[in-house]
Amino acid sequence: MTAINDLRQLPGGLMHDLSQLARRFPEGFIERKDGIDYVAHHVVTQRLLSIVGPFDFELVEIIRGDVAAATPDPNGRIRRARAGTPALRNVVVGGVWRLTCEVDGHRVRIEEVGDVGDVHNWPHDGARLKDAASDALKRCAMRLGLGLHLWAQEHYFLDRQLRAILELSGSTVEAEEEVTRRPVGEGPGDPEPPAAESSAGRAPGGAAAGAAGPAEEHGTESTDSHPGPADQRAADSRQRRGPTTGVGSSKRPGRGRRPASADDSAKGAGRMPVPGMAKWKQPDEGLIQRFDALVGAAGVSAADAREFLRRSPHYSGVSDPRDMHGPTLARLVGRMGQEDAEEASGLAAFRAKVDEVLGGKSG
Repeated sequence: MTAINDLRQLPGGLMHDLSQLARRFPEGFIERKDGIDYVAHHVVTQRLLSIVGPFDFELVEIIRGDVAAATPDPNGRIRRARAGTPALRNVVVGGVWRLTCEVDGHRVRIEEVGDVGDVHNWPHDGARLKDAASDALKRCAMRLGLGLHLWAQEHYFLDRQLRAILELSGSTVEAEEEVTRRPVGEGPGDPEPPAAESSAGRAPGGAAAGAAGPAEEHGTESTDSHPGPADQRAADSRQRRGPTTGVGSSKRPGRGRRPASADDSAKGAGRMPVPGMAKWKQPDEGLIQRFDALVGAAGVSAADAREFLRRSPHYSGVSDPRDMHGPTLARLVGRMGQEDAEEASGLAAFRAKVDEVLGGKSG
């Protein structure tokens, strides 16, 4: 894999692909099954193609091994577990694949191992190899930054670091700004989650609902609609943390008269500075406490308020008020504390905006 030790050595115009790869997947594309967050293979493929264009994905090595038998478990959830499974000899258990593509004008080559999640789940080696290929592609994409946030969880900082480097170097290009401000659904950076799956995609209920696909008719599960081994390995910290979320969006308000929105204070100001940027100013603790108190007075939970901040296009993906730009938080708090002659309070406007952004699920 081509490595760059200092991202600041790259001119701003050569960081477009990398910045796109580092962006989080929108929440609508993150599936959950058995407590594990993952993005389906076909979604990763589409996103990768939309950024780097056509790529090579070559099989380098097939890994074979022996798998021990499993004794019957009367309490097993599926028939195969209750019946037990036989020992398997010299079957496909994984493989090594090589991904080659171009990122910001640099030819990049990555080799990663793909694992067969459950060897007994597949009727033959061909199906096992396909499962391993899906896992390997996700891991190769992760090495490029795509979906890395699902592995890093609360420790993910790459997207912010790239923004900070661009800001500090003064090399932010208009293309990067345009992508950052583009609403969901207007380009590949933030695809609009489909309202319903077509016959070419997942079944309407999704994999988590147990919808049977072609493979499941023969007692197996579809590779494309369940978390792979890479997703399983990335899930340990999720059992202790809340669900991972991607880049969301706010709906455009309708025309007509309305109370001033609580997040209108940031409009026209461009991107809010975030920690690591030269212009960022830390908010004082009293301001943060005032914001938390107003959130409670508005009848909005702390979790929903933070999700609203993260999804809003005005706050650069920040969810913790401690990471907000001090002047921006001060304007937001000022809006929330307003009351006009018609008794349409800033608190009511804030709650309405939260409901709008979160789809009426606040509380």
